Amino acid sequence: MSWASVAETRGLLVGALGGVIVNLLLGSGVLARKPSSVKKLLRAERVELVDPTGKSHAVLAVDGDGNPSLVFLGKTGSPVAAVMVESEGEPSIDLYDAHGKTRVALSLLANGEPSLDLYDPEGKTRVALNLLTGGEPSLDFYDANGKTRVTLHMVTSGEPSLNLYDAGEKHRAAFGLKAEGEPLLLLADKEEKVVWKVP
Repeated sequence: MSWASVAETRGLLVGALGGVIVNLLLGSGVLARKPSSVKKLLRAERVELVDPTGKSHAVLAVDGDGNPSLVFLGKTGSPVAAVMVESEGEPSIDLYDAHGKTRVALSLLANGEPSLDLYDPEGKTRVALNLLTGGEPSLDFYDANGKTRVTLHMVTSGEPSLNLYDAGEKHRAAFGLKAEGEPLLLLADKEEKVVWKVP
């Protein structure tokens, strides 16, 4: 057999062998581009989002009572924001300061009333904004001792009123508008007895 025939035979063998290898790879899926399998359901009690160093920045979890929450963590690892659902099915969003104390809370109560509360650094409520079930808006201000000092309300009939209270939460002054638009001003003593009224 001549060298040319030997070379030709080798070329045919190499080509055939290459074809077999490619077919094997395609058949095994190594070279075949098949759509990747997608998990349609992920079940877990706790999921953490971490950065490349392994530090947690968000935690999705369910507590022992079955209440879910999504908590976002700051650089120090303390919570800065949280989305939660309470045991009565009441959703809420809380914002925290650098010390991990709640400063803002937005929630929807079980009776359907939305509520927004603002807290001081000691964790005491200082401002509360609510929308009652009848649609009446209410804005309340509290002192450092948690006592109501100022309220701004509007009843269903559309009559607005501004009320002032002393340190003992005694109603001392009120200013409002009647349904027909007539203004009303009341002043009371420390026993809440009206001492002056217009008209």
